[in-house]
Amino acid sequence: MSPLEVRFQDFVRTLKNAEVVDEIELTLEQKKAKKPDFFFCNRQFIGEMKSLNADTEYKASAILEKQQERPEFPIFFGSWESEKILNCLPDGEYVKERMIKAITSGLKKSLKKANRQIRDSKKTYSIESAEGILIIINDSVEILSPEVIAYRVSQVMGERNPSGELLCPDIAVVLILGSLHTMHLEHSQEVLPAITVINSYTTDYEMARDYTGWLQKKWAEFNNMPLIERDISPELLRTSKREEPQPYKQLTRSDLWRKDYRNTPYLRQLPEDELMSRGQEIMYEMVPFFLRGSHESPSEQRALKLLELNTHLMEEFNHRGLDFRKLSSAIDAVKAQLAKERLF
Repeated sequence: MSPLEVRFQDFVRTLKNAEVVDEIELTLEQKKAKKPDFFFCNRQFIGEMKSLNADTEYKASAILEKQQERPEFPIFFGSWESEKILNCLPDGEYVKERMIKAITSGLKKSLKKANRQIRDSKKTYSIESAEGILIIINDSVEILSPEVIAYRVSQVMGERNPSGELLCPDIAVVLILGSLHTMHLEHSQEVLPAITVINSYTTDYEMARDYTGWLQKKWAEFNNMPLIERDISPELLRTSKREEPQPYKQLTRSDLWRKDYRNTPYLRQLPEDELMSRGQEIMYEMVPFFLRGSHESPSEQRALKLLELNTHLMEEFNHRGLDFRKLSSAIDAVKAQLAKERLF
């Protein structure tokens, strides 16, 4: 079991009227059957826990790499999140959907398996009226962010088999817990998300929804963390990778410039056309400094300042997800002006 699975199991042991099924006495028939993981609230709810552990990032990378052959693929410096790259493609949403389905193929299998186990447990333990709660644990697969999991879970909930029946009618609520991603709230507060996805395609989910809400409060208390409730749809949810403390290393000059800009992003408020104009101004002054044979001989201090300003410009381009080709017209204008002045 993963560390987060172990912790959640320890948490269940602290709950009144909850049971870890592996620790209770079972009949012969129950021992032979597939067991659920938990019973909650005097067996009004059947809990099934699934941990995500197969790293599927290579599937997304393979799809994204194929897009590099396209003329619309953006030019950028450093690394970009895939969403910024896809925003530059005319069919980015379609490519994104393909990537999500590729990296969550195992998630769909887990949902179907959990649904079968909950359905069979209702019969085996003679609790037909119990509602199913699936707990998805993710403390090892970084590419599966909470919003991606929630989005795909919502999709699978609405899918049907060839006979027209819902794939997961016995799962009333899904609770998504993880330790790899955080949400940033007001005043720079950083929290670990615990997300509830309700199966609104079924008729019986109200009690499981309310109980899961209570469960989240208890989980927050168990972890000595505040509970901050937000009603956010999976499409609007945004998390970021949890930053681990890094060992100290000597920062380069460009690292310090990037860090300074992130602390004070003074270009952030500029419209795109003004940002381009600012870039043109920087290049117009900077290019002659680095031309072989140029009569311009800048001071070291001014040359470093221009390099710093250029680093800030690139940081802002990266933040906005702007294709560096958009600077081509500015570069052409600089070349034309320099040629006119016989500096290029």
